[in-house]
Amino acid sequence: MKKLFTLLMVALICIGASAQIAQEAYRQWHQNKYSMFIHFGLYSVYGGVYNGKPVTFGYSEQIQSFAGIFSDWYGDTALEFDPVKLQFVNDDAANALIDQPMRGPWKI
Repeated sequence: MKKLFTLLMVALICIGASAQIAQEAYRQWHQNKYSMFIHFGLYSVYGGVYNGKPVTFGYSEQIQSFAGIFSDWYGDTALEFDPVKLQFVNDDAANALIDQPMRGPWKI
């Protein structure tokens, strides 16, 4: 019975310690506010749709696999891929990013 009680007390102390660490991590994350990473690539051209049908499985980056796009067809997309022409980040969005700068845990 003593061993069980001791084991229970050790477990409770460990749980309390991990809860304090989690609270500190949350406090730091909350203090940092938010950050932004604009991520796009060939899959962005498709916009989650292939041959007029929405691809509902997987993430956007996995559209080649889940839509069954052959590698040579997907490679042809690279020839057409021009992020500037396609305006993935237009002027309004870019200006909003400048007006509301993102913050992160890094030092600039």
